[in-house]
Amino acid sequence: MRTVNGVVIPDAWANDSTQLGVDAGFEIAHQPQWSTRTYPAAGITKLEFFSTNAAPASEDEGNITFPYSNTIKTMAIGLYFKNLIAVADGTGPTLASAFRDIQILSNKGVLNVQLGKKSYGPFPIWRLCAGGGPWGLIGSTGTAAAPSVVNAAQLGEPNTDAIFKLAVPVVIPAQTQAKIAISWPSALEISDDTPLCLLFDGLECRPKQ
Repeated sequence: MRTVNGVVIPDAWANDSTQLGVDAGFEIAHQPQWSTRTYPAAGITKLEFFSTNAAPASEDEGNITFPYSNTIKTMAIGLYFKNLIAVADGTGPTLASAFRDIQILSNKGVLNVQLGKKSYGPFPIWRLCAGGGPWGLIGSTGTAAAPSVVNAAQLGEPNTDAIFKLAVPVVIPAQTQAKIAISWPSALEISDDTPLCLLFDGLECRPKQ
């Protein structure tokens, strides 16, 4: 047993994250990192994530950029589409399809990670979710001639375990230049701007508090 900030804890917990850290002068803490970028309806061929060129405006959009002050051990990668429920009026020539948007973006997109001069990947982004493919819902109101259609879609059925576990974790040392991007072979035309949130889940090695 030992005392941490006046509280007695088991010795077996000594290497877990605490306000005091461990004897080596650092602590290991669970630290997910996320970065959100928007794919425009007009289409582009590349989105960079965790980049200082696209620093998050608020914490819900992202929490870090690279180079980062501490060392990160990435153990899993996930991708979440932050699209809103789409509503389309059937009087137009075509109906917007969130499901098609997710399908085309995920089927053709590829994630590449470059740390310094080393590359990791590529990862097809349809693989970055345990669901294994697009999932969606649709409903409508109105008449057959002029329906209002409501639809939404996601890469895989919503599930907290919907994340791709790396066979070999990737360590991103402190202050390492990292280029993390999803690319497409051509500009894809989709029905609406679609935010993509890329998640790197793992551990952070940080100085003892």
